[in-house]
Amino acid sequence: MADVPLVSVIVCTHNPPPRLLAWALRSLDEQTLPATEFEVIVIDSGSEPPLDRARLPLRRGATLHREQQPGLSRARVAGIRLARAPLLVFVDDDNSLAPDYLANAVAIAAREPGIGAFGGKAMARVPVRIPAWKRGLLDGLGVRDEGDQVITASTDEWGPWEPMGAGMAVRADVAAHFASFPGVTTLGRTGTGALSGDDSLLARLAYRHGYACSYQPSLRLTHAMKRDRLRTWRLARTYYGHGVSAVILERLLGRQVPRPGVAELAHELSGRLWRHLRTHGLRAGLVRMCWDIGYYRQARTSA
Repeated sequence: MADVPLVSVIVCTHNPPPRLLAWALRSLDEQTLPATEFEVIVIDSGSEPPLDRARLPLRRGATLHREQQPGLSRARVAGIRLARAPLLVFVDDDNSLAPDYLANAVAIAAREPGIGAFGGKAMARVPVRIPAWKRGLLDGLGVRDEGDQVITASTDEWGPWEPMGAGMAVRADVAAHFASFPGVTTLGRTGTGALSGDDSLLARLAYRHGYACSYQPSLRLTHAMKRDRLRTWRLARTYYGHGVSAVILERLLGRQVPRPGVAELAHELSGRLWRHLRTHGLRAGLVRMCWDIGYYRQARTSA
């Protein structure tokens, strides 16, 4: 391996099904980017029992590190502190990167020095047929296809240009800021918890460093999901967690989140419910409404 690789791939995992993790790791063996140009860092995020390197299909030079306390943000911070490359790519244990993913990511970073964090398409692989009304909810599960045109922006607001955590490429200076950011481990999944938002924090820090974020359709990965994640109650729980996480993120960034009174809250939620039902239909609208409930419930708590 080169003294300093072009890209560090950080694979965060917690109690993974062995075949699924092996599937993710094999996709790294199949990259068109020469193996000498990237490093693989696997973070075992408190798995029980701990992962055994001898049982993992790790490529030569790949490293396995254990983080005793589970949590996606903690695992990413651990990986960032071990990474040596100027560009980092985060891979979940249920992701399979397209063979040209890393080569394209390195090319984008070299061609677009003003972009600090970027991602691409994430296609779902599920063992069952997805009902039509649930397909529009998959963006909340880390599935994305914004088309075949590049979308780039530097506004400090969420939009289709903002990358998701799965497959996110981020420059080392932004990642280092994330690793040292106060309260960072309050975001992100922990075991079976439904919090998120660590990827959004990375995007916000990219803006603070003067970078833009970007959707790059040449980056493609497959996201494998168990059928249980598509159950209606799981979808509702996930969206609720996204809403809670949005408030936590705003407060971490030092922004005031209004605490609406009961009457104001009732008026706001009824309006949002009507818009969700009108736009998405009954079942999908009710699931999306869980984001609003999580957001406003968290907003009414003390900072």
